[in-house]
Amino acid sequence: MAADPSEPYSPFSLTFTIQQSLFSQGSEVLLRGAFGNASQFGNTVSFFWDWAYDEQLPSLIADVKLAQELGFKTVVNMTVNDVPHIDAPPGFATTFASAATSMKYLQDVVLLASANPTYLVIYPEVNLLARYDAPEFANYQKVYPTAYAAAKAASPTTLVGVSMLDVVWQGNHQQALPDQLGLHDFIGVTTYPFSQFAKPSDLPARWYSQWRDVYPTSKILFTEVGWGSAAPISERDQAQFLAALPAMMAEASPEVIAWSLQYDGAWYDTADLKPNQWQFFRDVEADPNFLYDQFNHDGLLNDDGTPKPSFYVAKNLDFTPVPPDAIRFTNAMTGVSSQDTGTAYTGPVDYLRRQYIWSGTDAVAIAVASPNTFVKGGPSGDAILVTAGSNVLDGGGGSNYLVGAEGTDGGFDTFFVDSRGSVETWSSIVNFHMGDQATIFGFHPGVSTMPLTEDEGASGATGLTLHSAIDGPGAGILASITFAGLTQADADAHFSITTGTLLSGTPEAIDYLLIHYNR
Repeated sequence: MAADPSEPYSPFSLTFTIQQSLFSQGSEVLLRGAFGNASQFGNTVSFFWDWAYDEQLPSLIADVKLAQELGFKTVVNMTVNDVPHIDAPPGFATTFASAATSMKYLQDVVLLASANPTYLVIYPEVNLLARYDAPEFANYQKVYPTAYAAAKAASPTTLVGVSMLDVVWQGNHQQALPDQLGLHDFIGVTTYPFSQFAKPSDLPARWYSQWRDVYPTSKILFTEVGWGSAAPISERDQAQFLAALPAMMAEASPEVIAWSLQYDGAWYDTADLKPNQWQFFRDVEADPNFLYDQFNHDGLLNDDGTPKPSFYVAKNLDFTPVPPDAIRFTNAMTGVSSQDTGTAYTGPVDYLRRQYIWSGTDAVAIAVASPNTFVKGGPSGDAILVTAGSNVLDGGGGSNYLVGAEGTDGGFDTFFVDSRGSVETWSSIVNFHMGDQATIFGFHPGVSTMPLTEDEGASGATGLTLHSAIDGPGAGILASITFAGLTQADADAHFSITTGTLLSGTPEAIDYLLIHYNR
């Protein structure tokens, strides 16, 4: 369960949240579940403490220390906001104009720092206070420098700062706010973009890069990241947002990307909102019912512990920088060569990271050096080569030459042949090995033919070949696959062939044939 320091560092991490349905089973079960989940995603775990709940501080500090014993770096967030104003423990005035409130705040900052967290956020989303309660922000400006100095005195190695909500920061020109407060060791960011963008694909390409543009040398922490999954948002939307994170965050180069929830649950209830908070939501034209429902469905797992698609996507996130020549291609007609990084993959296949789709009509040769890539050719005959990881290769129409990876890194490749159009297609597949699969889309069970013959195909890549008359015997061959170097004996020993229908019962239904090379 402990974080593995030998694993490559990833900024992605989970917030310490527990499974509400296990409350009755005791704290040990909750702790094991929360830390066990966190260890699957990275070596950092985040905690939140609502300052108004003073009695919960000892428990929080105990959890932080346990996380450290298990090998985790820790992020501690001290929540002070009671939007649009501040909150405070019972018996204290809700303003930093009060000497007693300020002193209580400073004492608790020191207590948190004394737990020696890696990062300490002493006011999450402080820019909300600056935007909606300027007089109280002015009061806080007087307290912050002392709080920073006290935290550093208690734990010199702890990095101390505040965080800001991205949609407010971006729209209200708050770039100078951290310097207005005083010394800080990082720039913290909270981001729940579903509140502003309907789909992950709607986010501007450089939505997160702008933080690095403004703070070129600062440490950047995304201390809260989330995308809900409650209707009208879908679990697929959530998974697509997660899949796009490595590409979207690449230029920002953050030290931490902390996902907001492990489990769904009734964490937020609009019944708890005060009249002034309802008025605040009305003033900013936000629907708290929608927001709270999404916040409650930010988890990577359902409250019963079953994983969502986003859970598997998050486990496979790869933040390794993509080299500029990750994808090299040559136009076979013009002889012109170039290179590309591709774009972030946002489709339904959870292990894919990048994609490259040839947009031209000329034949092209594409070589992919980065792992876990979806690559698609055009209508002419194309050559596609992948070298590592698990990939999806789609040659498109015409006669295609598809070379899979060797699989020595445990990866597997999927090859697509699409016979739904009127263009005949023939793909020669090289390196088809255990774990790989090939699919013919448009293959109609009981109608399309599937004879296998040996020693056919292009010179140097002959092998077992399937010629399918998609519309039945005598209707002409529209889809063929040659498995270079393989024989009928290989097929008898290793191939499993199945047929089926995707999206059955809908106008978008697609019949298919799937050939899997069994391990």
